[in-house]
Amino acid sequence: MLHPEIIGHVQVILAMCIVGSSVAVGKVVSVEVPVFLASFIRFAVALLFIVPLNRMLAGSLRLPPRKVALLLGAQAFFGIFLFSVCLLLGLKRTAAVNAGVIFGMLPAVNALLSVWLLHEKLNQRYAIGIGLSVLGAVLLELRSADGGGFGVGVVGMLLILCAVFCEAMFSVIGKLSGLSLPAVTVTCWVILIGVALFMPGALYEAASFDFRSISPRTYADQAQLARNSDFCSQFRRRS
Repeated sequence: MLHPEIIGHVQVILAMCIVGSSVAVGKVVSVEVPVFLASFIRFAVALLFIVPLNRMLAGSLRLPPRKVALLLGAQAFFGIFLFSVCLLLGLKRTAAVNAGVIFGMLPAVNALLSVWLLHEKLNQRYAIGIGLSVLGAVLLELRSADGGGFGVGVVGMLLILCAVFCEAMFSVIGKLSGLSLPAVTVTCWVILIGVALFMPGALYEAASFDFRSISPRTYADQAQLARNSDFCSQFRRRS
């Protein structure tokens, strides 16, 4: 049997691979669909996958205790709502390749937040890794600025960095002792809350949006993003 720590590392690696693919797909989606509408469709589709899966693996969805509900709300706000808004807005202003490299800072930001909020230990290897991640992202964006797009590149970088911070907050909140639900149930709740958060903005954007302008590929990409959200959330919660 594999050691639980090794299993956790494998699950984190799988989650990061899924996050990386979401960046590339999100770049395509952000070109054709407004941010709130795109996110609402994405997570509404995700519900079609996660609700039956939760019923099959964990039973009927029941209202959690107040403390757990607050933690789920915080996870949804950071990891679903703010993350998606910052990611899609950032992808409008920077290349998907650049965004993918910046997302490489996620483990570093996650480690810093764990030290700050969970009082975990930060050893020398983690400190070196954090420094290299930050340096690589800064050098990448500065190099992009040579083509004359410094202002746009910096705005995109800051938005992607905000998305990274929100994603790390999702993971850190998931480690708190009060959030002891199964991974699939946590995923189901945060997506459901996320759909509710996106609904007002999505309805406003939908009123003036021509849905016939969306290409079949973008609909397929939205479905792919939805599946990525389900699997990524579960892997991160289990690890």
